[in-house]
Amino acid sequence: ALPEAASELIANLSSSSSSSSILTAYDAALASAPVLTKSITSWAGFTIADVVAQALTNALDLDANANDDGRSGSGSGSVRFDPSRTLRNGLFGLAFYGPVSGAWYACLDANVMTEDPNGATAVAAKTFLDQALWAPALVTSLFAWDLACSGEPLFPGDAAGDAAGDAGKTKTGDETRGKGLPAKLRRDLIDTLYVNWSFWPAFHVLNFSFVPPGERILYVNVVQVIYNVFLCVKAADRGTRDAAEGREGGA
Repeated sequence: ALPEAASELIANLSSSSSSSSILTAYDAALASAPVLTKSITSWAGFTIADVVAQALTNALDLDANANDDGRSGSGSGSVRFDPSRTLRNGLFGLAFYGPVSGAWYACLDANVMTEDPNGATAVAAKTFLDQALWAPALVTSLFAWDLACSGEPLFPGDAAGDAAGDAGKTKTGDETRGKGLPAKLRRDLIDTLYVNWSFWPAFHVLNFSFVPPGERILYVNVVQVIYNVFLCVKAADRGTRDAAEGREGGA
């Protein structure tokens, strides 16, 4: 049963004191319940990554506000934390990322140059396939998950058309063009992938070269925390540049 397997995993990990014994306990949990172990790992990874991202964003925002207040002579700024966002991301890791990404990595390991799985050519091929196929699918799935959890229709044009028909009215595309998954993908998919491609390939070279197949999900979730720090710093740098350009433009 799932509750018993989850309890066994947590008990094994909590009773392990060193990193080697923790990995041994983790490998034992993988052997007994691989999908559940990867799902729980991803729930923990996505939850921790979101908490770190929100904490770092708040710290950077407070620092930026303090600098602005010093120039303006006023005092402002508040810490914001969105627990619902953390919950959504954790559930995405549990329900989708853990099982689906586990199956994806298993597919790569089973089908790409199995005669020399850690060779340079195999590692390059797996990294390319991961970034060309899995990265767009993952980003699209995360966008869809966020929209669904926010109560927004994924394809609002159809819903709007049905509602309009019931009311005897005509809807134009302008009313729904900026909403839903297609609009989100048009706005953000390419930019998100560019950021993804500037970070993950190097870590996946290490992943496919040195990480045992069963521990790939654990490795990726640890790196996910670093990635969120990277995103926050990148966003802060962009915000600083935009603010500087705004001051120069207004001068």
